[in-house]
Parts: sequence; structure tokens; C-alpha cells
Amino acid sequence: MGNEPGRLLIDHLKGVYYLMKSEIETAKKYMNFERFLGVEYSTLKLLVEAIAYLHDLGKATPEFQKKIRKLKYDKEKSLHAVLGAFAVGKYLKANLPEEKHYLIPLIVTLVRRHHGKAEYPEFGCDLNDEVDLLEWQVANLDSKFLNELAYKIQIPKLDPLELEDNVDEWQDEFQDHFYEVNDIQSFILYMYLSSLLDWADKTDAAFRDRPLPKRDPIPKDLVEEYRKVLGFDNPGRDPMNQLRNKFYHEATNDTDFSIGILKGRTGIGKTLTLFSLGLKLREKLTNSDYVPRIIYCLPFLSIIDQTYEVAVELFEKTGRSFPTENQVLQQHHLSDIEYSTKEGEGYEKYLADLLINSWNSEIIITTFVSFFHSIFTNKRNMKFFRIPGSIVLLDEIQAIPPKYWELTGKIMKLLADYGGTKFVFSTATMPKCFGISGKHLYTGEIPLDRFDLHYIGEVTFEKFKEIFLREVVEKARDESKGLMVVLNTISCAKAVLEEISEFVDKKYLYYLSSEVPPIVRKNRIEKLKNLKDFRVLVTTQLVEAGVDLDFDYCIRDIGPLDSVVQVAGRVNRSNRKKKGQVILVDIKEFMGKRDPSKIYDSVLLFASRKVLSNNDNYSESMLYNLVENYLAEIETKGFEEESRMILKNIYKLEFSKINEFKLIEERPTNPVFIELDENAKNAWKNYQEILSKDISTQDKFELLAEKRDAIRKLAPYIVNYRLKWNESENALPPVVNGFHYVSNDERELQRYYDSVTGFHSAGSDIY
Repeated sequence: MGNEPGRLLIDHLKGVYYLMKSEIETAKKYMNFERFLGVEYSTLKLLVEAIAYLHDLGKATPEFQKKIRKLKYDKEKSLHAVLGAFAVGKYLKANLPEEKHYLIPLIVTLVRRHHGKAEYPEFGCDLNDEVDLLEWQVANLDSKFLNELAYKIQIPKLDPLELEDNVDEWQDEFQDHFYEVNDIQSFILYMYLSSLLDWADKTDAAFRDRPLPKRDPIPKDLVEEYRKVLGFDNPGRDPMNQLRNKFYHEATNDTDFSIGILKGRTGIGKTLTLFSLGLKLREKLTNSDYVPRIIYCLPFLSIIDQTYEVAVELFEKTGRSFPTENQVLQQHHLSDIEYSTKEGEGYEKYLADLLINSWNSEIIITTFVSFFHSIFTNKRNMKFFRIPGSIVLLDEIQAIPPKYWELTGKIMKLLADYGGTKFVFSTATMPKCFGISGKHLYTGEIPLDRFDLHYIGEVTFEKFKEIFLREVVEKARDESKGLMVVLNTISCAKAVLEEISEFVDKKYLYYLSSEVPPIVRKNRIEKLKNLKDFRVLVTTQLVEAGVDLDFDYCIRDIGPLDSVVQVAGRVNRSNRKKKGQVILVDIKEFMGKRDPSKIYDSVLLFASRKVLSNNDNYSESMLYNLVENYLAEIETKGFEEESRMILKNIYKLEFSKINEFKLIEERPTNPVFIELDENAKNAWKNYQEILSKDISTQDKFELLAEKRDAIRKLAPYIVNYRLKWNESENALPPVVNGFHYVSNDERELQRYYDSVTGFHSAGSDIY
């Protein structure tokens, strides 16, 4: 890209129009435009034409041309989006049906902010402060370019002296419509067109005349072949395998739905079932012009790698080659920026980054955060336009916070009813609060009785240590069984680990928390998978869902009941051992600090304690039924208020307030890079070298992609540390190029890193 010859602006605009128009042509196959976007196809086509051809009009001015030629230029006069916005507004005024004029301020704002964050349209369409810039740019537009553009679109008369009247009219149109109408379609239209423009603009600029990767076919019976090779379709006499087989065949038998609900307990085989459902739906919906993509969403990063490995195994065990990113893509902030196709073509970093971030793959494995934050955001993103017409598999949907059930439910229903999106919700317990009715894909019984849960109730930390903890650890040791102890805070987990190490040899002890670097956590989990005899894992809640571990006993500090059930699913997971035991405690008076359970919403804890108070002992089936009562209890507790506030802002297009949507509550953290080994040293060296590169010798997009890739290679060694209330940032290692840096020096590592519990601040040791 950096040394490629220049390209005519008119060719870029034609390329953007072709890409955008091709997408909406395909969307005819699955989308109800009027009910989903609020406009019929002819209006959508007009909007696409105006946006594509006019958004970069300001680039046809002398100062912008000097800028791209790396000559001395006037920064203010080189700004190009304002002129495009003005031209789009004038064009739509002349060509849109009058009853659709309320859309003008949306599109004006969209074009004005197409390189930045979305803005409230009543303010975004106010160009009055830019009149001097517009006067100069209109007077200096390249006449040859305008003549070429006139063959593609009717260029409106651009008179900056009319600007004030135009802005007043646009603002009146906006107020008349949006102050009276609760219109969700206009938000969807904005997000769809903004996403489509962002993708088309970057894709055409990056690929130029180079073709995009061809779509790769994936056989609909890939999972069936895999099951046959591994003998899953012949379960023998093993009751668990027979149950998994029954679950799989019934759950994948029916693809006649827009929203499917797959309820099944931990270990029943939901991952393979979801992949099979996705492929069967894809085969059913495919025609000559439309092949839906599969977006597989998971709540936690810790289980994305695991799910991706299942997808890879589907290919390799059936005699196929390792899937390329064009076939199966894991997309999250830790994944490498690599992209190749079945034909063997690899792509440079900046092209790979573009393809990954636009979900250009047949199967995309990503996070809930990536999926929902591509909908509820004011930031530019290339993902939203991929969601309509796709098959979306949401695994463990109950992980969506209750305060967002109504909001996410309303959007998903709109996508399913009119956007052509097919949803499958996978869960052990489907909350009714989403307000979504769907087809239950498995209605049979799941007669599993793998563990009992004993609810102790409130207990002081000292009593917990002295009585319950020691008793269960010694029982597990005597029986050569595995024990998992799940605590709510890192400080509590460390205290429990220290207590157990007083009477258990450290070779039997394992520890996990967010202060342990990701690569170390991953290695420990892999090691634990292969252990059968006595071992004790002390961990925080990061093992709640999807982590494929199997223990005989578990102690869990209280939390929301659905989280407790997820942890219980790591006990006797395959139903091949003696019935497991889960002990649920409610730890109080923790070392003079607040109760560890205080990290959770008090309403969720109240509901958990209330439904548990009727009994002390629960079988597995009783516990799952209890979760239904828990969900019904929290449905009455007013969680819908936050959803309704965001919906109100969606109706009014208050983008900055829509951006307050946070699927995971963000608390300030400090990124710490720990140079643990040679791979870490090489990754840090590579990062330093990229930062030292001169942008004038390398295209900025190429350099940005390389920087992102370098940071992702650092990620396995990064701990996001949250300062304690009594710590200052001075307790952390010094900042080097954006990270608190712990070098591989032995003294430095000893100061800031413990081989068991991970990173700690200097205030925690003798220094």
C-alpha cells in the first residue's frame, strides 16, 4: 500500500458505490427493508448512491491533494468530510420524497462523521461554523473531477450562502420527526449505512483493483462426518453418550425457525450441536446469490480458544486441511492478525486486519462484547452490516446482564423478524425476560444426577478456613479426588491458597486468577485437564462457563445462582464417576474487609439467597429448576430501567448516551507486560521496533495494522492490574511505551511476579 501508485478519486468513489450497492442487492434476499430500516429499497439505493459518490467530495480540493502527496498543506482547508456532508444534504433535498426528508440530517451527520464517532444528528448536521471552509472548497473544487462525477450522479448546486437556511430546515425536519416518534428503524438505518460505508471505503482503498477473497464452501454434514469418524453416532452402552446422542439428533432435526432455543446442561454436547445447527441452517438458506455467514458468540475469552479448537478438529478429523481464516476465524483482541485463503493466498497485515475486523469469514467465533458492542455504540465499526442475514449462535445467553435483557431482546427480535438473521440461543436456563419466544429445539428429559449441592449459608472466613475448607481438602486427599475452590475476589483466593498450602504439598496445588498472565492460565488449564488423582484448584470465577475441567468436589462462595450452576457444571462433568459434591458457602467477615460477595449486584444476591433458603440440599435437577425460580425473581426487580433508558436514546439518536451500553462493567486497570520468557522478549523487541518506524516511510494504515498485531503478540503476557484502595500507581513498574514493563531481569521478576499467584505490586513485597 505504502509505495503503490496513486489512484484517481473517481475510481475510488465508483469502487465504494459498487461494494455498497452489491451488499444491498444481496440483502433483497433476506431483508424486509421497510420494517427493518424504515425505507423501501428504492430509497435505500438512493441513499447509498448519495453517500458513496459524495462522501469524499472534499478530497477534490488543492489542499487535500497536497496532503496525500506529502507536500506542505493547510490542515484546516484539507478537511474533506464537511463538503461531502453539505453536498449529500443538498442532493437528498432535491431527490428524496418529501415524507422522507427527516432522514436528511441523519445522512448529513453520517457523512460528516464518517471518520469519527456518530453524533446526535441535530448537532451533527449544523455546518454553520464551517461556512468559510465550504466557501473556499467550493470555489476550488477540481472542475475535471466534477465533470467525471457528473456522469455518475447529479451534483447539486453548492452555495455556502444558503447554508444557514439549509441547516435550519434540516434541524426542523429532525425535531418534527424524532421528538414525536419512537422510531427504532432510523437507528438501525444509520448503523447499517455507517457500517457499510466504513467497510466499503476502507476495503476499496486497501484492495483497489485486487479481488476480495472468494467465499469458501463448507459442507453441511461436516459435523455428521466428524461424529461418524469418532464413533459418536454409535454410543454403545454408555448412558452419558446415549443421552448426548439423543440430544444431538433431536436438537438438529428442525431448522424451520427464526429463533431457536437450545436448552441443555453442561457436558451434554451443545458446542457440536450448535455447529451442526449452524451448518444445516446455512445449507437451507443458501441460494445462488446469498450464502449466510455463521457468527458464533461466547461470553468469555477463556472459552473462545477451546471452541475454535473444536472447529479446527471438525476439519482435521474428517480428512480436510487446517481451516484458513477465510473459513473459520476467531476474532477478539488477543487473536493474531493473520489471514489466508484455501487457495493459499496470504494477505499483508493491513489487509488481514481489515478482513478480520469486517468478519470476512464463513464461521466467525467471537465474543458477546464484540457482537453487541457493534450494535450499541457511537464508534465506527465494519461489523454491524454483517449481522442481518447471518446465522448467530449465542452460547450461554444467560450471561447477558439482566439490565440489558429487554434492550438486547428487542433488537434481536427485530433482526430475526425483519433483518433475515437466524438466532440460536444456547443455555441451561433461558430467561423469559428477553421477551423473545422461540422454538425449543430439544424438549426431552435430561436425566442427569451428577452432583449434589449443599448450601451452608453464612459463615465467617475464619470458621470457613478452620472447619469446612480443611475437612473437604482432606477428604479429597484421602480419596485421591480433585477439588476446585472458587472464590469471589483475588485477595480471598490468595488467602485460601495460603491456608491450604499449610497442610498440602504445593505440587498438588494450582491457582488461577486474572493476575496470572493469560499464557500461564492457559497452560495450567491444559495440565489440569489431564490430571486424574488428588489436586486442588483455587480460582476466581473465571472458570464459570465453558472451561473443560472436571472435578469431584467443589467449594463455591455465593454469587448469582446462574453463576453457581455454571461452576457446578465442572463437577462430575462426564457422569463417569461417583456422584460429586458442591458446597456453597456465604463468606462473611473476611480479614477486616468487605464480604467477597459484594462484588455482585445486591439484587442478584438477594434473589439467590431467597430461592436457596427453602432447603439445604439440592440434586442437580433440583438446582436447574431452582434457577428458573431465581430468574423469575429478578424479573420483578426493575432491571428493565437501564434497557429503557438506552432504548429512549436510540429513539432520539443520542449516540453518546447509547455508547453508555457496557456489557462488562469497566473498572480502571493498568496494563502490565511481564517478560516471562524468550517469546515474551521477542514480542517486546518487535513492538519496540514497530514503534520506532517512521510513518513517512510507511503507509499509516499498514503501520497501524503492524502495531495492532504486535500488541496482540504481547497480550498473552499482559495482566490488567486493578490498584487496591491503598495503592498508588507508584507501586507499579515504570511505564514504557504504554505498558507498565517488567523486564526479564531476575531481580525485576522477583520484585513484581510470583510464579504461582502472578503479578503483584512492589508494595506487596520487601521492597
